[in-house]
Amino acid sequence: MDRANKKELAVGIVFLLIGVVYFALAFTIPAYDAYGGSSVVDSSFVPKVVGVLLMLLSAVQIYLTGKKGRQPAAPKEQPAAQEGESEEFRVEDYDDDALSKNADTKSLLAIFAILILYMALMSVLGFMISTALFLMASMLLLTPAEKRRLPFMIVLSLVVSVGVYYLFVNGLDLVLPAGILG
Repeated sequence: MDRANKKELAVGIVFLLIGVVYFALAFTIPAYDAYGGSSVVDSSFVPKVVGVLLMLLSAVQIYLTGKKGRQPAAPKEQPAAQEGESEEFRVEDYDDDALSKNADTKSLLAIFAILILYMALMSVLGFMISTALFLMASMLLLTPAEKRRLPFMIVLSLVVSVGVYYLFVNGLDLVLPAGILG
């Protein structure tokens, strides 16, 4: 198993353990049932679901990494030099993994900064407005410029924000910050 597979396996194991602990701690949440004890959905329902999903996804990660690690690595074929070409460096041989990793790191840091701003503004702007802005900023950051469809992004951000708000407030009887909408 190569180094990258070992890292993927370690990440899968760490998140599996986090999922187990998270799921176990979900049982310590005091039960509040808005429906008078007749419902499966109480204050610990969503954390339990998140814990189970985290464990399942981690198990899939571990399985796929183990499966990939058992397969022999295919040797990389070097393209044959064309007539008149030397064995020197060519532009098409350039490996842009370093540039890709650098861009990924910048995107990750930007998403983290947007998430911090989202959490800071939620009590002021409220769940719906701050969530719509967070989704919009995330889509703008992560979508290549040539594929951005601004009207679609705006509508999607608003629909998801309002939909999630009403699902949590009316469906699960939870209180979310209203902010300036009062």
